[in-house]
Amino acid sequence: MSTITTIDQLRSIYKVPSERSVLKELTYIDPHIQRFISLSPFLVISSGDQQHQMDSSPRGGDEFEHAKLEKLPSRKVKPMRVARSPIQFECVYLNTLRFPGEPPFGTADVVFGKVVAIHIDDEMIDGKGMLDVLKMKPLARMGYYDYTFVDNKFEMIIGGDNKALLAGLEGSPDKAKTALGS
Repeated sequence: MSTITTIDQLRSIYKVPSERSVLKELTYIDPHIQRFISLSPFLVISSGDQQHQMDSSPRGGDEFEHAKLEKLPSRKVKPMRVARSPIQFECVYLNTLRFPGEPPFGTADVVFGKVVAIHIDDEMIDGKGMLDVLKMKPLARMGYYDYTFVDNKFEMIIGGDNKALLAGLEGSPDKAKTALGS
């Protein structure tokens, strides 16, 4: 994969937008765009074993074909899942948070979704029934051109005696409800 460093290189892939397109640019998400986004279910995927298949922006066409990824039908949303991904989250749109940019960079939109289904490969579950994060090797973007894997972990229990908070951090909703008396 090559890096685009000039406008000319960018224009070799993307044409200059038409005046009509530029006139439609907004600095905010209007109600029509909000509705369109809210009707768009999506999936969240990321895995360390597929780091060389991350750029799935084919400039039109099928992203799965472009990235040479096998499809798997979703159960609750329309988009397909990535078959080899160890964990898949099916999501529906919740909201968008826009962060202002500084010229020459534009704004950055962070899209949040409500998870409606989670699929976990049995191989990713350890002997205690917990997710084996080290086996999954999640991938994270650090900034610049740098990425990292999770390749070690440690446990750190916060201080205090708030049993509901501790149960929540543990991921035990039943314990949290019991501690709250509900």
